[in-house]
Amino acid sequence: TDNARQREQLAVLSSTATAIISGILIMIAMPVLVRWMGVGEGAQGRWLKVMGMLSAAILPAAFAEYYFTCERVGHSQPKATISLGRMIRVCITSRKWIWTALLIFLIQFAGGLSNGSLIYYCNWVLSRSVEDGAVVQILVTTLGQAPMGIGAAFLCPAVKRFGRKPISVICFAMDIAASEFYVDDHYELKTNGDWK
Repeated sequence: TDNARQREQLAVLSSTATAIISGILIMIAMPVLVRWMGVGEGAQGRWLKVMGMLSAAILPAAFAEYYFTCERVGHSQPKATISLGRMIRVCITSRKWIWTALLIFLIQFAGGLSNGSLIYYCNWVLSRSVEDGAVVQILVTTLGQAPMGIGAAFLCPAVKRFGRKPISVICFAMDIAASEFYVDDHYELKTNGDWK
């Protein structure tokens, strides 16, 4: 569609579906598979088969998405020929683009630390093995992600009332503050996994 509002709604729907599916697959299905298939060298063949089947199932969907996706922003306007170098120069000279890229990098970096620490925490602090930690990880993730659905319900009305820029800045600040809470942990672990 050439309608900007419809494209915006479609983008929100698409990103929400992607987040939900990846969240279910990574945070719930994978721990269940770990518990069911096991870990270590003995389970390597089973994991290769499962990952091969998932890749084979996803590949046709990726090709279909590529085939049916069309950039419609320029359909109603004459095509301009802008070089890649010029596009890059415009991006790196824009303060807004640099700040947005930096914030996204910090959020992704903190998210990687958070996800890695979640696996360690579930496996070796709340449990004593990878298999037992898989079940705990499902519970911790489900409880941790539930507020995101509630927040998403309030986000659209807030954006309509206050605008995208202020809400984006507030959400970036909240995300960085929450990530800092994870990184700046004031507890130390003993070798037996108990809190000091």
